[in-house]
Amino acid sequence: MLSSIRNRLIIIALLVGAAAFALVPRDVTTRVRAASGAMSDTTVRRVPLSLGLDLQGGIHLALEIDDSQGQVISEDAIDRALTVIRTRIDEFGVAEPLIQKVGTDRIVVELAGITDPERAKQIVLRSAFLEFRIVDMQNRFRDALGAIDAALARAGVQVTAAVAEPTGGQTAVDQLLGVDSAVTDSVTPDSTSAEETQAVLSAYLFTFGGAVPGEFYVPEESYLLVDSLIRLDVTQRAIPRGIDLVWGMEPVSQGSRPYRPLYAVEDRALIEGDKLSDANATIDPVTRGAVVQFQLTRSGGRIFGRETARHVNDYMAIMLDGRVHRQPPVIRSQIRRDGQIELGNQSLQEAQDLALVLRAGALPAPIRIVEERTVGPSLGRDSIDKGRLAGLIAISIV
Repeated sequence: MLSSIRNRLIIIALLVGAAAFALVPRDVTTRVRAASGAMSDTTVRRVPLSLGLDLQGGIHLALEIDDSQGQVISEDAIDRALTVIRTRIDEFGVAEPLIQKVGTDRIVVELAGITDPERAKQIVLRSAFLEFRIVDMQNRFRDALGAIDAALARAGVQVTAAVAEPTGGQTAVDQLLGVDSAVTDSVTPDSTSAEETQAVLSAYLFTFGGAVPGEFYVPEESYLLVDSLIRLDVTQRAIPRGIDLVWGMEPVSQGSRPYRPLYAVEDRALIEGDKLSDANATIDPVTRGAVVQFQLTRSGGRIFGRETARHVNDYMAIMLDGRVHRQPPVIRSQIRRDGQIELGNQSLQEAQDLALVLRAGALPAPIRIVEERTVGPSLGRDSIDKGRLAGLIAISIV
């Protein structure tokens, strides 16, 4: 009898010891991709019990395809978006994320333990559509500005805000007409002066020394107004065929005033991001700035090599999500499979995030957040503490 009880106690003690050992956090070595793209071993702290969103906090996102821009959305867009988002989150390094399709048009993403929710949201939402386009080397848009302004005036478009001429800059219409720089007053279709009648869109476009072909600057306070002007049907019909107007990503300073770059570029891309095979972030040893080095597929390298050979000494705009990334560089020689995107004063982490979304691929269509919840860890911590206390009491009673 006593021997049987002793054996049972020994078995129970061994099982309790094994369970306790399994619950002890331990270091685990895994292989991860470094910033340079190489695979390396890293040691991380693992615990056998995975805490969910309700216990350690995090973010909950409900996403849907954004069809407000009038784009044609394919039937499988939501499934392709699910695959891209899952790849991005896996590379981002979130432990056991929940990414699932709900219904036919919604994706639910739950990321537990996120310390930087805004960064995670940007990685999930970024379209990451990459294009390389040649700028308007023949200045066809600049030459058509007079006709565009006349068409706007005939359509009854009125510009009522005065635009101060920057020091050292000229409006595009002043350059065309050969007049001195001045303050542009309000313009209406009833103006009797030919110069005033023309200065509708041109009143807001400036150029500075060292500008590349097709590059204009718009005062930052007039950015939304000019954006609405160039989206008008009458403006789109007057823009030369084969030319698109694309904004720069961020405002730049000229003197003491901020300006938003506006670029006239060809509507045909030399190559798009679907030909990308790899992208990695690093620090340029010469400029000490963050860069993203990319590599194209074999077929992409052949296409890019052929196109860049035709455009040596032309300026090439690098576009991300429909915006021009920094001032377009000049093509010095033929470019094949390898290239890089300079990020200027952006951090290495921002370069790593960009490389991550480029590797994962572009979303098939823009997506929007229809529901967002941020869960704090305090409630979960209280539940964990009560669970531990309940467990200790139960063990003691047993």
